Parts: sequence; C-alpha cells; structure tokens
Amino acid sequence: MKRFMQVILAALFVIVPFNQMANAEEANCEADEWSEESTYTEGDRVSYDGEIYEAKWWTQGENPNDSGEWDVWKVASECTNDGEESLPVWSEQDTYEDGDRVQHEGTIYEAKWWTQGENPDDSGEWDVWEKIDQHELRVMSFNIWLGGEEVSFDETVRAVEEADADIVGVQEESGNLDRLADELGYYADHNQEIISRYPIIDVGHPDYVYVEVEPDEVVAVSNVHLLHDPYGPYDIRDEFTVEQVIGNERHHMMEMRSRFDSLTELQKDDVPVFLTGDFNVPSHLDWTEETKEDNFNTVVEWPVSMHLDDLGFRDSYREINESPLEFPSYTWTPGDPPGDINDDEVHDRIDFIYAAGPSITENSEVVAEVGPYSDIELENWPSDHRAVVSTFTSDSVSAPEAEVSPSQMEYEVGETIDMNFYVDEQPSEKDQVAIYPKDGDRDEDPLLWNYTGSNNQEPGEAKQEGTISFGEDSIAAGEWPLPAGEYEAVFLADGDEEGASTSFEVLASSESATLNVEPEQKHGEPVKVEWEDATGFPNDWVGIYPIDESPDDISSLQWQYLGGDREGSLLLDGSWGDTDVLEPGEYRIYMFENEGHDILTSTEITVVDE
Repeated sequence: MKRFMQVILAALFVIVPFNQMANAEEANCEADEWSEESTYTEGDRVSYDGEIYEAKWWTQGENPNDSGEWDVWKVASECTNDGEESLPVWSEQDTYEDGDRVQHEGTIYEAKWWTQGENPDDSGEWDVWEKIDQHELRVMSFNIWLGGEEVSFDETVRAVEEADADIVGVQEESGNLDRLADELGYYADHNQEIISRYPIIDVGHPDYVYVEVEPDEVVAVSNVHLLHDPYGPYDIRDEFTVEQVIGNERHHMMEMRSRFDSLTELQKDDVPVFLTGDFNVPSHLDWTEETKEDNFNTVVEWPVSMHLDDLGFRDSYREINESPLEFPSYTWTPGDPPGDINDDEVHDRIDFIYAAGPSITENSEVVAEVGPYSDIELENWPSDHRAVVSTFTSDSVSAPEAEVSPSQMEYEVGETIDMNFYVDEQPSEKDQVAIYPKDGDRDEDPLLWNYTGSNNQEPGEAKQEGTISFGEDSIAAGEWPLPAGEYEAVFLADGDEEGASTSFEVLASSESATLNVEPEQKHGEPVKVEWEDATGFPNDWVGIYPIDESPDDISSLQWQYLGGDREGSLLLDGSWGDTDVLEPGEYRIYMFENEGHDILTSTEITVVDE
C-alpha cells in the first residue's frame, strides 16, 4: 500500500538490453588515466585502478575510487565485470573454449573444447556442444494486499492459478502465506515469503532460499518488499528536486545492500537466481528521454535498478517488452481498492522479476484486472498492485551439501555473532563452525569455534541445521571479543573437512567522526550534511534537534540513515522525521551509531529568514 508516500531519483542512462549487450571491446571502454589536476564534465570517462568511470557532472580532484552511490563518479556498467551478463547468443563468428555457455534457439549449450562456427543444433553426443538439461519455470511477483482478503481470498488464489506460476514471491502476506500455499497445494517458506509447487530448501541464509526443481537440482530465489515511504514518484510530483529524491533512495539501497553481494556471488557460481519483489521504486529503463513527457519531464537513473543492471541482473519484463512507451505496464496501481484511483495518483512499474545466471527469459506478462495494462485478466482483481509472471528456460545446479551464513553482514565489537548452518545429508556430531581472519592461514588454529550440535566445545547430537552463537557466554576457548576487522566463518565437516564459508565484518565505534554543515541555513531549504569517519554500520544516522533539547528526551525533527557509508553527503529535507520545514532558530545536528543514541559527533546550525 502506498498512502502518504514520498522518496527518490537520478539522471540519464543509455539502455543496453542484456541479450544484446556489447562487449567491452565494442563499447567505449578505453579511457585516459584519471588525473587529480584535470577537470572533467558530464559524460567524460577515465581509467582508474582497473575500472572505467564516467563523470555525472563537472569535477576536479575527486578520486573515482572514493565515489559512492551518490557521488560524482559512476562505474561504466558495460565495462565492468562485477556481474555476469546474460548467456550470450551463439554466433558463427565467435570463438568458444571448454566450459563456455551460449543460448541458441531457446536452448542452453556448453562447449566441451575450443570451437568456432559449429552450430550447436548440429552437435551430437560426440561433438563439441553439449545440451544442458533445462527447466521451464514460471516465476511470479505478487503483492496480495494485506493478506489477500481485502477483496477476496478466493480471487487471490485464482490469480496464482490463472498465472500458472511455479514460484511466487509474495508481499504483504499478513499471516496468510501458509493458507495460500495450502489452497494451491504448494510449499511455503517464511524466510523469503515465497510459495512454490516444488520443494524449498531453506539453508538459513537471510537473502535467499533454494527451490528444488528436480531431485537434488536447485535454483535460488530471493524476494523483497522495500520501504514504501518516502516514495520517489510522489516526491517528483510534489516538486522535490532530483537531488533530494536520490538522497532518499539511500534507504532502498541500504535494504538491498546484502542482496547485492550475496546474489551476485551465487550467479558467479553459475547458480540461476530469481529476484522478485515490490520494490517501491521504478526502473531507470522506464524513466527515459522517450518517456519523460509522461514522467514530469524528468529522466531518472533509479539507483536500485541501475545497480542491479550493473551486477548482471535482467529485468525480465523489459527483456520481452522493450519499449516503455508501448508497454508502460504500470503495476502501481489498479486502485485502492481496485477501481478507486485518486486524481493525482502517479502510476508506475514497481513490481519486478529479475533474473541472473544461466537462464533465458521466454515471456513476461502482467496479471491484473480487465484493462489496457493486463495480459492475463481477472474480472474481480483482488489487489492494489498488478502482478507480474515471467517464463524462463533455466539451468539448475546441484543442491548444496552444506552452507553457513551470518545473520547480518556487520557486528559491533562484543556483539554476539550468530551463524546459521545447513547440512544436506549425514550430519556428524563432530561438525563445527570455525571463525578465521579473512584470507588468513587456515593451518593456524581458528580464532573461535563451536560444535554445531552443542553450540559449545563439547560434541553434541548431530544436527542438520541450526544457529551457532559466538558470544561471551558460549566461548570456552578462543579470542573474545573479536577486534574490528574482516573474518570468515567456515563449516568443518567432522571437524576437519572444509566446506562452505562466508565472510562478515566486525566494526568498532568511531572516535574521529566529523560533520561538516554550513552554520547558517536559509528557512525552507534542505540542510546539506557532509560527514567523514562514520563507523560503516548501515544504520548510522543523523538527526536534527532544537538546541536546548536532549536526544534522550524527544524525537528528532528530521533524520536520515548514512547507509553504511563512512563518508558522504545527504540532504535533510523533512522526508524523514516529524517536521517538514525547520522554523527559524538554533538547532544541533547529531551523528548517532547504528540505530541507537550513542553520539559520535554533533554540530550547531542556525536557521534564518531570507
């Protein structure tokens, strides 16, 4: 739902469909080395530390390596290798080596040795191309609106049936996920709030589960429902600046931060990944020069979709329906309730199915009420969102034998460290989870370790899955607390055979944090806040208070998260907080640590009439 929403924005992007993406040699990926003395303007490209960067506006002396999501430099997406592109289409002119994969006529093939010009269709058992076993999957993203009962739960069930979905990422399940799965005869998982006609393997990772598309063969599925407030398209309608809206987008970027890392690692391992969700933010593929007349005369590089694009994730709907003018396909909103639409409503496409890794998008459709935006129509549509269903031809990988994952990406010094573990078969009472310095010598003793069956250093019963907690009360031997730094947790089968591993970070409080804010601010204008040496926790934040009030006694008038950036800038403009506009007077801006009220630093400002 989107009552009283606000948020987001950015600039301009050259759209390159993934299945037709030029390689680095064909793209403009040659550039001079960055120079601190040179000046650069919008669109200029430089080479620095192995990457190609593009300037978003005029700049001099700003190091590309230090540029975050909101700064002047961005990585040229077609020149980066952070993510894996969609499987290339076989070409008679291209050369391929052992292990290279291509798609041809809707089928995935893998080369067994060097080849050029040999058509995969003509390849037999003893020839160069091997046909990869594939699965047809229909994946759906469906915000069912407050448990699916606002209009009719029966119609919510029918929507999934009409979509013929195999896997559904559900948002706003409101306690009805099991009920929906039972009505359909599906499996349900509350970790990611998905239902599936295939079994679900939950390995305890906070960002994804596996769906077993055939025995011991899996794909990975992740599902999100990002913050609905503030909401960027409403802010643009209400004449917020692009800079303000983009500043607010750090909240969505922060929510996606862990998935950007974990899902990219999966696709690098050739795991097919499907990401569904109500993102509550549009796509840069829809806010283009071509569509700006329909978008408040604004072209926008929405950061979440841009970053997913950079990482190799494909917007499945736009793969099939490329033109946003011909296929606007707004998923927000058919009405709240359906048919009841405010005069100033802003319609947009905010429900997505992204795919990465070895899969081919065959089709993508909107499921909704009878009307111009729908491909699969229901007379009595039950939600305030339209749904999306995409058809894929997908590879699969072997089900994981073991996994270990942290409950969060960062921990404070002295905070209990929780590690989730999963063993596919034959767990042992001697299975352990051990913690080492990242990239440290594994021949050395671990810093911390516990048996999975006992959560201490005495063997217990064999367990297939669970959580190990490393803390002051559960450590019999080892270093505690862990000092600030980067670490790896490793699953040790039978106590000595290394299996799955994962990384995490321990962060310390900052004693050198600084805020840089102009001491005099004009009434009615946003307050620009620059900071350095924050802790790096995603929930470090800044807030404004009257000069004579304590943060322990009242709520902040305006506030923003720092989004995990140790340095950067943001605008305090009333999007978050109890006060839209600061009245003339004296105020203090505080930087707080990790969602709490531990003060890292502060500074004073005065708001004056113009």
